[in-house]
Amino acid sequence: MPLILETANFTVVAPDQPHHSRENGGHIVVTPKVVFEHRYDMPLPLAAQLMHLTMAVGEALTTVLRAEGQEVVRINYQDNGNWAYKVTPPRPRLHVHLYVRTAH
Repeated sequence: MPLILETANFTVVAPDQPHHSRENGGHIVVTPKVVFEHRYDMPLPLAAQLMHLTMAVGEALTTVLRAEGQEVVRINYQDNGNWAYKVTPPRPRLHVHLYVRTAH
């Protein structure tokens, strides 16, 4: 997955197999470097950083796509971590998907 941004506590990547194409807005994933099963497991300052980072990434995506002539309609922010059954031993890992929706 191409790394877009790395902070002390998070990575921001573009998935190798996005859930929908860049032409339809694109797909970005923000993941804490420390594994948390649930959002409420995070210390409050770290949870605030996650919220702030997803907001900044969403704004940056909107700015770039609009500069390229795409009409951004909405960004859907989705907490995930429920695919742990595919890993042995299973352990959910909180991460946030940003799904940008355009008018195309």
